[in-house]
Amino acid sequence: MDQFIAVAHNPIQVDTAARGRFMRQAGLLYGAIFAIGFAFALWGPDAIALQQAFVYLWWGKFAIGFVLILPVCLFAGWLSGSVSQSAVGIGLWIVACPIIILIAGHVPYDGVSWLASLNDPYPTAQVMYPFTAPTAAITGLCMLMGAGIGLFMGLISLFAIGRAWDRSTRSNRLSLRSILMLGLSLIPIVPLAPIVDYYIDAPRRFALVDVQTVIDLALDPRVNLDSLRMPFLKNLRGDLSANYSLMWVSSTADEQMSNIDVQFDNGLLLRCDYNFGNVSLCTRLNQNLNEWMTELMTTGHLSCKGCSVRTDRVTRRWLAATLPTLNGSASLLSVSLLKHQSGWVYERAVFDNGQLIDCRFSGDSPIIVDLCVEIKQQG
Repeated sequence: MDQFIAVAHNPIQVDTAARGRFMRQAGLLYGAIFAIGFAFALWGPDAIALQQAFVYLWWGKFAIGFVLILPVCLFAGWLSGSVSQSAVGIGLWIVACPIIILIAGHVPYDGVSWLASLNDPYPTAQVMYPFTAPTAAITGLCMLMGAGIGLFMGLISLFAIGRAWDRSTRSNRLSLRSILMLGLSLIPIVPLAPIVDYYIDAPRRFALVDVQTVIDLALDPRVNLDSLRMPFLKNLRGDLSANYSLMWVSSTADEQMSNIDVQFDNGLLLRCDYNFGNVSLCTRLNQNLNEWMTELMTTGHLSCKGCSVRTDRVTRRWLAATLPTLNGSASLLSVSLLKHQSGWVYERAVFDNGQLIDCRFSGDSPIIVDLCVEIKQQG
């Protein structure tokens, strides 16, 4: 009798174990499909627009964002497919969706700052694009909306994973119809991605794309710049090149005003002001940078009145201690742009004894010289 009972229960035990494995795999795939769809819906169009506008690191948000949200979605999907309580599975997505939005809010700031630091000649703990309090508030509001969408996401997961099991193969594996059912995870992206884009990514993208449009108009000799209220580009028109890249430098806390740099392949570097939806001014930054660097290397300080550049205290002290050791035995030969890192710019000074000094110009309004370093020559 005992032997008969053991044989009778064995098929049920095998079926339960197989179903458990299937539900976990289906949950993983459900989360993966959502992560891929969300990344392409949110950062895909953004990356295309930035690439067409010749923006530096146009692919950065997509790459970093996808790498960060994928584990969150996989874990939430796997765990929701593993638990037997429906409320727990739904709760996991109510938590996961705000976390995904929190990541999306930080990616344009901390994420892009980290990416730019990878090829920074002088790595620092300083954040290029700080995550400000107003941005945190906007991200928080999006997270609240995301919690509601997470509820919807969890309810869909119960239905989709259950129906995927009903459509599994005879060997209890995912079939094409099962995968199509799990594709229902794409539905919550329809309201979620536009909300996040509108409040977090769009303001900066609009500034970059509008600057690119202005530069392209100025490159066309048939365009009347006065009629378009862009007289500030008339004197620069002859120096513009068709090959250039855009760098986002800084924005105000509410992102209504931004500074965008335009670096041309002929050495021209423009800084453009974007105010309340319009490009209001573009000026030669490379000439100013060279003049400021020359003055720093010859006098140790900046004497221009009303100019938008300052030297921080630590850098002033370093220059005061270092320059006297150079000026007696070396003369300044040249200054030039060393590297543009988007949020900050490096200038290099070359002395006739072979010594080099690099300085960093950060941000805008005012620009801060917050680092100068002497490069020791090995003889």
